[in-house]
Amino acid sequence: MTLNERFNGLTELGLHRLASEYPDHGFIIDREESKKILNNVQVPKDELSILASQLALLRLNPDQPVVLYLNAIESESEEEIEEEADGP
Repeated sequence: MTLNERFNGLTELGLHRLASEYPDHGFIIDREESKKILNNVQVPKDELSILASQLALLRLNPDQPVVLYLNAIESESEEEIEEEADGP
């Protein structure tokens, strides 16, 4: 079973277009063009937009280590708060 058979990601002519109509791997496919190739194209939600902009920063300093927090970090768990409230 191919990926497309399983997930139905490509339009009927999508694979053909990808393989024959683009000059090289560096060719940029924008959202409108991707709608001609893929079945499910959406505007990114806020979280994805934030992640994409953070990843774009990696291009500025590719040799620098980068730490990105994808989820909000909670300072204390509910259990720790209850323990503090109960006292020693």
